[in-house]
Amino acid sequence: MTDRPLILVVEDSDVIREMVSRVLVRGGYDIVGAPDGEEGLRLFDARRPALVVLDVRMPKMDGWEFLERVRTYSEKPILVLSGENEQSAKVRMLMRGADDYVVKPANAAELLARVAVLLRRANRAPDPEDASAYDDGLVRIDLAGRLVQVGGETVQLSPLEFKVLSVLVRHPGAVVTKEALMRDVWGDGPGGETDSVKLYVGYLRRKLVQHSDEPMIETIRGSGYRWMRLPAALIAPSGFTGTQ
Repeated sequence: MTDRPLILVVEDSDVIREMVSRVLVRGGYDIVGAPDGEEGLRLFDARRPALVVLDVRMPKMDGWEFLERVRTYSEKPILVLSGENEQSAKVRMLMRGADDYVVKPANAAELLARVAVLLRRANRAPDPEDASAYDDGLVRIDLAGRLVQVGGETVQLSPLEFKVLSVLVRHPGAVVTKEALMRDVWGDGPGGETDSVKLYVGYLRRKLVQHSDEPMIETIRGSGYRWMRLPAALIAPSGFTGTQ
């Protein structure tokens, strides 16, 4: 038995899979590898890795389908390692629930740093406020069960989108700075890159507006964001009776 985190590397190129595996082993991780998404999904269910390094273009099941399937039942961090350098591909993967995106060939030091950051975020102690629900009459959120409803309709959010929303609704009417969101959602300290905040607030807005045209998130120029609705209650999860 080992305390080393297990990482699943899903990559169809034997050479790249072996290279990435060697880097990660030297970094202190145990590795299990898969040559395609189908085998990767089987190993994910059987071995329950701490993190996945995922290629995009693979036989049998590509990275897109693997990501979509895993995100229906797990929030384990997924780092996409892809040969596609287009910004649109990166945005699409992040929108579907990937936690990070690195373009091949990856620098060994950068790969290890990104893996360490994702694992640190995933292993942070849960916020005691997570055992609660939010309800303002229009928006209802089971913060423990990660269920979001707007006007009675379920809203499908990625893990990072949900984290951004949960931070905002815990401070209704107050300005939440970009730095505070970086700290509470991404685990980054002062001076961290805040472009991700703007990106994910934009994703969140687009999903919410599909269910209601009422304004919910206000941008405070030069500062951050404010949740504009006021809750009717912040209640225990047992008080949340919404259906999937």
